[in-house]
Amino acid sequence: MKSKGLIIAFAITLLIGLIIYFVYVNRNNNKFDWSESYKASDIEPYGGFIFSNLLDDYFPKHEFNINKKSYLKSGLPNIKKGPSNFIFLGQVMYLNSRNSDSLIHWIEKGNTALIIATELPNKIDSIFKYKAVYPIEWNQGFNINDSNITANFYNPGLKRIENYNFHYQYIDKKDEFHWRHLNGNQFEKGSNLEALGYIQNGFVNFCSLNLGKGKLLYHTNPLFFSNYHLIQEERAEYVAKVLSYLPEGDIILDQYALSWQNNPLNNRGSGSEKSPLSFILNNEALRWGWYTFILLILSYILIGIKRQQKAIKVIEPLNNSSLEFVNTIGRLQFLQKNHPSLIRHQMRYLMLYIREKYRIYATELNEETIMQLSLKSGVNKEDIQAIQDKFVLLRNYVELEDKQAIEFYKLISKFLNTSKK
Repeated sequence: MKSKGLIIAFAITLLIGLIIYFVYVNRNNNKFDWSESYKASDIEPYGGFIFSNLLDDYFPKHEFNINKKSYLKSGLPNIKKGPSNFIFLGQVMYLNSRNSDSLIHWIEKGNTALIIATELPNKIDSIFKYKAVYPIEWNQGFNINDSNITANFYNPGLKRIENYNFHYQYIDKKDEFHWRHLNGNQFEKGSNLEALGYIQNGFVNFCSLNLGKGKLLYHTNPLFFSNYHLIQEERAEYVAKVLSYLPEGDIILDQYALSWQNNPLNNRGSGSEKSPLSFILNNEALRWGWYTFILLILSYILIGIKRQQKAIKVIEPLNNSSLEFVNTIGRLQFLQKNHPSLIRHQMRYLMLYIREKYRIYATELNEETIMQLSLKSGVNKEDIQAIQDKFVLLRNYVELEDKQAIEFYKLISKFLNTSKK
């Protein structure tokens, strides 16, 4: 009887807890998620729901599809169906080498790709560096730091007398943002790279490059295409003018390259699809149903089973398993002697770590960034400056000795081990 009463009491407590939770969720429905997801299904301010619906109706006589598969698994249509348009919208385009090659070959057959992202995959970035630029090397790492930005087009038929106005909003106020643009020297006479649009009176943010029979369009400011800006008539007009560069045909909106799983440094990035559990956890209703199911199972185990053995000695879990994973991937590249690529990837993910951990939005460790990072992380400025100096020294090398790669790794490890957790 005592056990039965305990079960009833627990069930009542669980029911009250679930009621409180759902009341709390409903109470907070008016709050938005201000993270940049750009997903076609996301209706939050910086989601891509409106953009996806705009594309769906853009060419009424042609098909619109959302791709979530690896390009190696029929993610791109056959050219026999006629030239098509591929569009990616996201903060970073995550693709491994094989999928990047597949996309490039697809463009060369006569299709058009519009990539809207702040960072490109290495293979596609190399297309600009080795095929588009003369005589100065390609560089996509320039920012304008401000809350407001203006934009316009070079084409007289699209250019507006007054610039288009955009800004970065976070919750209830404007905030500073890093607006990405390209190196203007890339578009000098002799380059087959064409500047199509600009921000802040002259900084190129939209360009075009012919590849084989097709065309690659690149826009550096995905924030312009988010729900928050597309609900404004003026900014929707700007987006429509960007899309006017697409030839009439089928449209594929890519969602596959939004996932970090497709990063070349991730061992799951060879094109594997998400597991059933990932699908459940990415859907809010299914996720909470799963959590409730697990909670009920654990409750049954805790209440319905009596201890019938002696206490088991606690075994401490392995420490820093995520670091073990990073070290494993690093060792693979180290053994392949691809030290220059390893150093660039280490620096890129150090900057991503700094952005996510300390909310410092920067693409390089300049004097101002080093000062902010030192204050927030507790690491000496000299140690942070040493990382930047070593990276500047090594980043343009074609080949590096093991010793040089190890020295750079030790500098980053020292920062991670001494910074505030």
